[in-house]
Amino acid sequence: MKRVILVAVLLVMTALIGCAQVSVDVPEGLISQRPRVDSSKVPPTTTHSECRQQLEIAYGEIRRLERKVDGLEKDKKELKDENKKLEKQLKKYHD
Repeated sequence: MKRVILVAVLLVMTALIGCAQVSVDVPEGLISQRPRVDSSKVPPTTTHSECRQQLEIAYGEIRRLERKVDGLEKDKKELKDENKKLEKQLKKYHD
């Protein structure tokens, strides 16, 4: 029984020593850092309610742009479908 415990302790110590000797150097480019926020475009506000109004305007603009993106995605899909259709017609014509 003592031998089993001794072997287990030696195995654990060997593993710990092996882990302690491992060192990894991470190149600077791989560490992601958040870019600084450009606050020069933020409108100046003086009160909390004014801040809320500005946020409401900003979120409204975000919603408008999201709708525009959705519309453009739909147009893109329609144009791709039309392009495939025309390519099939062209292929029929050449055959």
